[in-house]
Amino acid sequence: MKVLQIVGGLPSQTNPSFQPFVASQIRSLVNAGLDVDILDLSTIARRGLKKYLSGAVELRRRIASANYDVIHAHYSYCGWVARCQRQHPVVVSLMGSDLLGTPDMEGKMKVRGQVDTNIARLLTQWVDHVIVKSDEMAQHLPPRVKVSVLPNGVDFERFKPMDKTLARARFNLSMDEKIVLFAADPHNSRKNYRLANGTVEMLQDRFRQPCRLWAFYKQNQEELPYAMNAADLLLMTSYWEGSPNIVKEAMACNLPVVSVKVGDVPRVLAGASNCHLAGYDALELASRAAVVLRTGGRSDGRDHIQHLSLEKVARQIIDIYQQELRDFNG
Repeated sequence: MKVLQIVGGLPSQTNPSFQPFVASQIRSLVNAGLDVDILDLSTIARRGLKKYLSGAVELRRRIASANYDVIHAHYSYCGWVARCQRQHPVVVSLMGSDLLGTPDMEGKMKVRGQVDTNIARLLTQWVDHVIVKSDEMAQHLPPRVKVSVLPNGVDFERFKPMDKTLARARFNLSMDEKIVLFAADPHNSRKNYRLANGTVEMLQDRFRQPCRLWAFYKQNQEELPYAMNAADLLLMTSYWEGSPNIVKEAMACNLPVVSVKVGDVPRVLAGASNCHLAGYDALELASRAAVVLRTGGRSDGRDHIQHLSLEKVARQIIDIYQQELRDFNG
């Protein structure tokens, strides 16, 4: 089977943390035996309407020179590029912000976010199959849309428990301090860094728990598993998420997770030891985090997400491709 993957960008030397989960999924499909081509719109134009118009032109050129079975687009705007043709079935993966919108620093929907949400919902009625990352996302789709709820897979070879002493030495971190990992860009309003920072301040002041908040972002993704093994817990405070990969990757490293009830995190964390859920309240989050920091233990999260390996998720995606190809050829 030959599949064209349309993406808005992939990890690069200048931006190593950009959509690593898309790159991992594509690699897993190649490893599963698919013949995969990639149309990276970021190599055509940097941003704006020109990128997508030029992408549509390039798509038609690609189709004229290659016999694809399925076209798979990642994020809604790439889905519109994929739908600029009718010769092949289109599968689109929506990731979260494209369907749920983007909040401001106060958690309120931005105008741009509402526009993006409406555009994504319209797209889903014009493609052959929609993949979303959580049940919450599926509930935002129009009726009669063919949808599969399928979180991104986890690379268990990369994300695994390691020696904490060696992990900390990699970043010149002391073994004596407690580290709360915030694995996102603090300037991204959707990630709600303000609440994370308030939680750590509450840990220090109210719970007398010495610790520091470590914002880990814009670094090579090869370093992320080491950061997770160096940290004492992962703190997730996002306003909106689909199925945050960072939580599943932390679980694969047996890193304890303290998270707000966002996306599919409650379901993913269910049953895992030393992992806790809380509301959007710094005191409540801090009280959960204090328990983790005082015990100093790891979690058993890896045992609870074996069904989300890259290989198993890739197999499900291939099943979707095959079904859509059969239906398309009717």
